[in-house]
Amino acid sequence: MSDEPKKPYENVILFPENKIAKKPQPVDPKAQEKMRDYQAAKFVETSTDDIGLDLIRRFVQMGLDTKQDVFTKDLAMTMDAVRGLLYRQFKLKHPIQKVIDQAVKLKMNKKGVVTARIEYANMTDESEATTKPLNKEVSDELNERNNGMFMFTEDFEFKPDFNPLDDDDGYDGPPSDTDK
Repeated sequence: MSDEPKKPYENVILFPENKIAKKPQPVDPKAQEKMRDYQAAKFVETSTDDIGLDLIRRFVQMGLDTKQDVFTKDLAMTMDAVRGLLYRQFKLKHPIQKVIDQAVKLKMNKKGVVTARIEYANMTDESEATTKPLNKEVSDELNERNNGMFMFTEDFEFKPDFNPLDDDDGYDGPPSDTDK
């Protein structure tokens, strides 16, 4: 026996590299990026679902009524904000990011601590948003409608094919305009 210490894996025989049949193929960078984005999106969606379920469990434990419509709306907005946050971490776009970029302003105090402030005035309300009509004719028509001057006159007679009140008792429903 020799006094030399044995090297690890000394008895392992390496496979000859010249016998490898397939060489690694170069990957298309666009396809690689597309796959990365797909995997990131899948991860984000799964993670957002998990976070949402955890939040709902927590809210139920707190005794909140999670069956209200307004709760569902608020939770949907919250979860979309979380989704946007995660997408941004992977440098992917999500529509909520525009809303956040417009409404949230960051400030740094003298100690270097960054704080966020939501400026709700930067978020537009659709009811206050104004648009220009296509032309004067459309503008006049819209003004007439808004001032109650628009009149709708039907030029057809509406007779439904099915009348739920018609059970062969002789009643055909209310008279139409032509029957009066």
